[in-house]
Amino acid sequence: MPIEVTNQNHISIVTINNPPVNALAREDVMSIMDHFTALGASDGIRAAILTGSGTKAFCAGLDYKRGGDRGGDYGVYKDPRDRGADGGGADAIWDCRVPVIGAVNGPALGGGLVMAACCDYLIGSTNAQFGLPQIWMGGLGGGGHAYRIFPQGLARRMQYTGEYVNAQRAFEVGALQEIVEPEKLMDRALEEARKLSTKLPEGMKAAKEALNLMELAMPDIRMAHKIEQPVMARMRGSEDQKEAREAWLEHREPKFSDD
Repeated sequence: MPIEVTNQNHISIVTINNPPVNALAREDVMSIMDHFTALGASDGIRAAILTGSGTKAFCAGLDYKRGGDRGGDYGVYKDPRDRGADGGGADAIWDCRVPVIGAVNGPALGGGLVMAACCDYLIGSTNAQFGLPQIWMGGLGGGGHAYRIFPQGLARRMQYTGEYVNAQRAFEVGALQEIVEPEKLMDRALEEARKLSTKLPEGMKAAKEALNLMELAMPDIRMAHKIEQPVMARMRGSEDQKEAREAWLEHREPKFSDD
């Protein structure tokens, strides 16, 4: 199963398991969304962990081979749940009533970065990386979410260049709260989740609700998504955008109309 869920001792562990890079198709995003939404109604779960299987990737974003590309106009959804890896699934993580710890075991790219940014906080392995590679395919996405965990200048550089930020740099700027060796990541995440699960359950839910409301009084990452995607819609389908995507998939330099 691409999305695996195990519950133990008041902790829910959600693992993205789609080797080799844990990319997501639409049904995987819906599964993540449904699970984190259901956690809000659960009396037995007090904390959650989101991670990826293996060490090669936390989540590489959309799985184009399994229909991850939404198609159509960005920002226009016939089904409000159908918002890709950077939409409905991420919102459900953000809105989840219990704290969600992101255990970043490898690169979190595109929609993977979006989901990581919607966790309450992140612990990473030395393999962790963060990036917004969509620009290589003539796309946009995740800029508002990158602002949540990275300083503005660094987030802008990530969006413009498509370059990745490694674990050490992410720790230095506060995106990661800790870095551990890969084999110790889940033990450390579970230790942290157990610490949270010993607190008054209603107190933790109230704390998360209050913190989310306070953060939403500042620029709203969901509003950032609504701003960003119509801009992307203007680009989608142009000859240069198609060339950018084809060049990226073919591992070659693109040739644009003004070259």
